[in-house]
Amino acid sequence: MLYKSFNNVCVLSVPLIQISESKTLEELRAHCEPLTDYMATAGCLRCLSTLMDKDKLVEDILRFQVILRVRGPLQRYLRRISWSEEGKGPTKLGDLLAFSTGSNVIPPMGLTPAPTIEFQMGKYPIAYTCANCLRLPIHHRYEDFKMNMDFGIQNTQGFGMI
Repeated sequence: MLYKSFNNVCVLSVPLIQISESKTLEELRAHCEPLTDYMATAGCLRCLSTLMDKDKLVEDILRFQVILRVRGPLQRYLRRISWSEEGKGPTKLGDLLAFSTGSNVIPPMGLTPAPTIEFQMGKYPIAYTCANCLRLPIHHRYEDFKMNMDFGIQNTQGFGMI
């Protein structure tokens, strides 16, 4: 089943295992009780009338936890970035996305794992695309930072995308 493969990934793995392994409707309801607020937030709160409801419930909770919970913050983050410098240099938002994730578009199901930014001593940015991690160089002057970011991103061919 779908939820078996996510047990080690999901923060809610113990409650989800308990829900998925419930043997009676009463046991299912008892395991769901502590998650009532979470399920309401996730849009998964429902009346459990049969034991068969557990599979769909676990699937919906996982969909929220793994996909939907990450999509909103990422989209807000990308909107919040001030692109007042956009158009003043060679690097565009799509270039930065391709450099840091290996994809020139945000996938419909979001990015997994969630993107992270780290800071490092060095001259140029480094991307770990499998981990969706962008390491930014620390500079004393913004002009140096921007110049080295543009150079680092523009001189990376990246996965055959031109």
